Amino acid sequence: MAALKAGTYAPIYVLCGEEPYYMDRVYEFIAENALDEMAREFDQQIVYGRDLQGADIAPVISAARGYAMMGGRKVVIVREAQTIKKWEALEAYLSAIMPQTVLVICYNGKPDKRQNIWKKVAEHPQVLWMQSDKLRDYEVERWISAYSAVLPGVDLTLDLVQIVMHAGCFQLALVLVKQLRGVVAGVKVTGILIVHSGDVGDHVGHLGSIQHKAQILRQVCFAVN
Repeated sequence: MAALKAGTYAPIYVLCGEEPYYMDRVYEFIAENALDEMAREFDQQIVYGRDLQGADIAPVISAARGYAMMGGRKVVIVREAQTIKKWEALEAYLSAIMPQTVLVICYNGKPDKRQNIWKKVAEHPQVLWMQSDKLRDYEVERWISAYSAVLPGVDLTLDLVQIVMHAGCFQLALVLVKQLRGVVAGVKVTGILIVHSGDVGDHVGHLGSIQHKAQILRQVCFAVN
C-alpha cells in the first residue's frame, strides 16, 4: 500500500487468497486513485470473470493492450477471476506488457502455481503478487481491535469484539470493520445484533436505535448512541 499511496503502480497485480478484506482494500484504492474522476470515465474498465464469454481472459487482455483515451494511464480490473478457465491471452501478454496499463486480477482463492501459467505470472518481474491467507481464529480479535483503534472518535468495546468472535464468522467481523469506517466521529458502538437474513424484517421494526445493517452471509445490525 505504501507504493500505491506514493503513486507508484505495477503493470500487473494479482490479488488472491482466502481473505478478501486485504484484496478489496488494494482493489478499491487502485480503482479510486489510479485515475482522476474524468479519466475514470474513459480509461477505467471493471469486468467480472463470470461475464466473460467462454470463461476466456482474452477480452480483458485486449482492453489492457489498448491506449488510454485521455493519453495517460489506463486501468483494467477483472473481479472474480477464479471463474476464468482460459488464460492463454494473459500468458502472451506477459511478453509484451503495456507500460501505461494497470491490470488488476482479483482471484478469490489460491491460483495453482504448479500450473505453467501461474508459475510464469508469479515469477514475472513486472507482476505484483499479493496473497492474503485467511486469519486464524486467535488472530481475528487482535486484528479487529487494532484496526478499530485507529478509527477517530469510535469507541469499540472488547465485549463487542468478543460477540463477533463468538459468532464464529470472520466475514461478520469484516462487516463490522467496514461499517465502523463509515461511523461518524464521536459515536460509541454499543451493541450488535446478529440475525438470519430471513428474520431481519421482524427485528428492525422493533429496534429504533439500529443505524447500520449489512448482509454478508448473515445480517449484522449495529446499535449506536
